[in-house]
Amino acid sequence: MRLRRSVLLICGFQMVLMGFISQTIAKPCASFHTLVGKTDWQVNVKDVTMGLAQDNINFELRMGDEHHLNFKAYQGNDPYRNRLGPLQEKNLPQLFELLKAGMSFLGQDQITVSSLAIHWFSYPESIKHWALIWKKSELRKNWDQTDQYERHDSLVKMLSDTVKKDFQPIVHALGFDITGASMEKMGFQKAGTLEFYDSVLKPAEIPAESKIPIPLMLSLGLVPSNDRSKREVYTEGSDSCSLESFFSIARLGKNTIYCSFQRLFDQYEISGDHQLSDGRYKPLKPFSEKAYQGISAKLLGAGLISTKRDSKNPVSLKRNIQNYPSVYQEMVAYFSDKSRPGLKTEIQRAGLPNHKFYLFHPSSETGFLESIEPFLILSGLKFKEFQISLNNKKTAEQYDTYDKLLKPLGFKPGDQPNVPDFVYMIVEKN
Repeated sequence: MRLRRSVLLICGFQMVLMGFISQTIAKPCASFHTLVGKTDWQVNVKDVTMGLAQDNINFELRMGDEHHLNFKAYQGNDPYRNRLGPLQEKNLPQLFELLKAGMSFLGQDQITVSSLAIHWFSYPESIKHWALIWKKSELRKNWDQTDQYERHDSLVKMLSDTVKKDFQPIVHALGFDITGASMEKMGFQKAGTLEFYDSVLKPAEIPAESKIPIPLMLSLGLVPSNDRSKREVYTEGSDSCSLESFFSIARLGKNTIYCSFQRLFDQYEISGDHQLSDGRYKPLKPFSEKAYQGISAKLLGAGLISTKRDSKNPVSLKRNIQNYPSVYQEMVAYFSDKSRPGLKTEIQRAGLPNHKFYLFHPSSETGFLESIEPFLILSGLKFKEFQISLNNKKTAEQYDTYDKLLKPLGFKPGDQPNVPDFVYMIVEKN
């Protein structure tokens, strides 16, 4: 046992040392695959979002492994409010910086065929251009007399040509050409209901009662442009991007380990499943099952370096605590015990202002800390505490865990136990 522990400690020290070396030599947006290192597991990044803040504007680019691009710009902390149209020539340096960082993280030298999502309501001038074309079109005048399939096809073609013309200059400057446009959920909106009507549409003499066909979802098909003269101007940058989120998977046979990060909630998450012969999936325990501790440590290590995690700050790992029945039951029993003088001091977590969290330390009887010790050693980490929020709005019988976990604790169907809701395992550098 001592020999095994010594070997683990040595291996853990080597991995920590290599981690710190990697932090000093790796580029801020280095390939996730490179940071994971050599492994028998097949590792893929399925989704990544890079961020860049400048002049009180937050720029973001979300990229998928199937070459889906989505640029976003907004003011403030809410990406769904105060949205701006990022695809403008004045923003080219920021767009290139994000594109370069995302490609680097995905390990891509170039982007081939891809699609670009457009939040059209962020581009009032483009909608004005389309509204004027629609206002004068013969299709609008003869809409009721035209076959529904014919008019739909004509509308889509007319709108596609307009959007392609509006966005081709900026897309070409980014190194792409537009091959077409696709749209979903087409609807007719009254011009006067659009928030930019008074400032943009009314001066263009577009009546408030006129109905403009606008798709809710719009994307452009892209291919690399042969002319990249403008793009070369912006190939050098300051590496000022931050990794806002990512989702990766590692597969070996029928086993899959998932690793993700969300800066909004300051959380990392590692989970897994095994595909059974009948097609169903069985949850895995990446931190406590020996076969998955090595790859889990590699994935987490790559995530910490990619997100430039300061070694002095604790790391929050989101957990599905129901996969650890003994800890789950101990949490429920502890926080539901009415004989206690009260709960511990409440704390707040990023991104969850409406939830109160409490500290919890599992006892040795659960065996939890002993089971995850090899993973922690490999990762160069140590356990600090759990931070959990509670749900007591449902009766015991309404929980899926009632028969197997709550009933053995003595809870009756109508009782309202304090059950773990959001659970974070807090770890820190050892």
